[in-house]
Amino acid sequence: MNNAKKETSASEEPGSNGKFEAASHLASEARGLASEVTGSAQELVRAELEKRTVQGAEELSEVARALRQSGQALKGNRAAPYVQKAADGIEHVADYVRQAKPRDVLETVSTFAKRDPVLFLSGAFAVGLLGSRFMKSGANYASIDERATVSK
Repeated sequence: MNNAKKETSASEEPGSNGKFEAASHLASEARGLASEVTGSAQELVRAELEKRTVQGAEELSEVARALRQSGQALKGNRAAPYVQKAADGIEHVADYVRQAKPRDVLETVSTFAKRDPVLFLSGAFAVGLLGSRFMKSGANYASIDERATVSK
């Protein structure tokens, strides 16, 4: 009985070795394909992140321009220099975002948020308010343009 088992297991080894090689080859191909897919996905994410970073910098520049216009309208008012200073600071941030790598921007923002969370949240709130006002004013101009086009 033991001899029958030995013969059976001896006869199974060559077949199972071939199956192991085939499975190993398939696993190797799967790893290669996964590596290619991962590389492609990373490239897509990097390209999208760079695109969004440029868009964010442009939006910050628009907010800075809007603040400068507001500051010019406030000439003679005590708030005018502060508005101009805020516009300069936002433009400085926009320039940094344009020139830095997205990872560096994220690290800088994260460090700042950890160092001074109240100022970070206040700034984020203010930029959000200014951004929404800017977007609303753009939407108002678009609707005025649409009405003018329709009435012609």
